[in-house]
Amino acid sequence: MDVYIDIVLLINFISNFFLLYITSQIMKMKVKMKYYCLGAFIGSLYVIVLFYPSLRWLTTIPFKLFSAFVIIAITFRRKELLFLIKTTIIYILSSFLLAGVCLWMDINNKPFSILGYKIGCTYKELMLALMIIYIVIHRIVTFVMDRIDLNNLIYDVKIITKGSNLDIKAFLDTGNELREPVTNLPVIVVDKNALKNIRMESYDKLLIPYEVISGGGGNLQGFKPDYIEIKRKGKAERREVIVAFSDVSFCGVKEYEGLLSRGII
Repeated sequence: MDVYIDIVLLINFISNFFLLYITSQIMKMKVKMKYYCLGAFIGSLYVIVLFYPSLRWLTTIPFKLFSAFVIIAITFRRKELLFLIKTTIIYILSSFLLAGVCLWMDINNKPFSILGYKIGCTYKELMLALMIIYIVIHRIVTFVMDRIDLNNLIYDVKIITKGSNLDIKAFLDTGNELREPVTNLPVIVVDKNALKNIRMESYDKLLIPYEVISGGGGNLQGFKPDYIEIKRKGKAERREVIVAFSDVSFCGVKEYEGLLSRGII
């Protein structure tokens, strides 16, 4: 029987990708696509040892367990040993389940049929197609749901100043409780480029200290506008806030230009 190494590698890549994808869902972890691909690629290369008798020692149980651990560590990129061990166990159990299904398909390797009508593909080909379809559909559904959640947290904000008004879209950062220490007013952080038409020299400059989860921090420059209006449920609500400048754009596709602290809403 002829065996095509490229086909074998492709089948193993799809299978490993699917297993890593399912494992990340069970662990409720978001993983970047490139790390799925990297882990699946490394896992697919493991099948090469079956073609070289001199490498059969790599098929021993200890090395298989170690290989699974390495694949998980590369894909999930976490340093917690307990997490990696737990995730590796789930990955291995998922592999056992998939191997059992594949063994059944290998025994029944015949054209697939529905209600007596032959479809023209084997059970193995059907299984690979279902893996791909599941991943694609799940990615699409996840993207759409993320977009819906994101849009629900974006508000239309009008910054009212002495010389002009500025309309922006701002994202509600529910973990942000930033306040200006002197006035104790909540802070809205705005992309500095969006404020270029506002004459900020008419206002006193304020320094707002901040800290991030990673331990870093610093000071943001800001000013107090006359007030802002936030559109909620079709109504414009007036708020007293401090507007701080940010030199970093919040979103590459310009979905919003500002971050709202929880105290504003």
